[in-house]
Amino acid sequence: MYSGCCAYCEASLNITSSAYIDHFRPRSLFPELTFEYNNLNYSCQICNRNKSDSWDKDHFNPSEENPEKHIVFRGLLACKLDDRGQKMIDLLKLNETKRLKLKEKTYEGMLYSIINAKSIINLVDKDVKSTIEMAKIKVIETIKFYNSLTKEGSDYCTMIRHNFKNQIQQLEKELELLEKY
Repeated sequence: MYSGCCAYCEASLNITSSAYIDHFRPRSLFPELTFEYNNLNYSCQICNRNKSDSWDKDHFNPSEENPEKHIVFRGLLACKLDDRGQKMIDLLKLNETKRLKLKEKTYEGMLYSIINAKSIINLVDKDVKSTIEMAKIKVIETIKFYNSLTKEGSDYCTMIRHNFKNQIQQLEKELELLEKY
């Protein structure tokens, strides 16, 4: 269901830890839900430990509700869209320094790719076919890279989508222009 990523933080389980099964509504409070499928979330050790036996009616279960209704990413930071989002950010410690460091490499890789593509576009000479082809290749590579990072099951796919969707849309428009030359 989560394609190898934590249901809460979206880290690949091979990055943060082994896989854990988190009982969204804790067994200690809801023993009747111990084997209920929608109560079980694939989780990393950090989220599992941070969440522990906590439960509040304002917490949201990522198996049942889209986290993007409550949390948005601005850079590496998880930011609340509402009080429920803030409760989950605090509970899971999503903005803890150690967690931000884990996201850095993915974020910086995407940022570098976009900056590189834009700089190559700026070098295009409309009269020199090779510069146009080089720019098209780089833009296509960058779009493919973005698509691979935002595919469900990719590390921090929501963070990448929230931060780079508009820039990728701009690159797609640039590609359309390059195709016309």
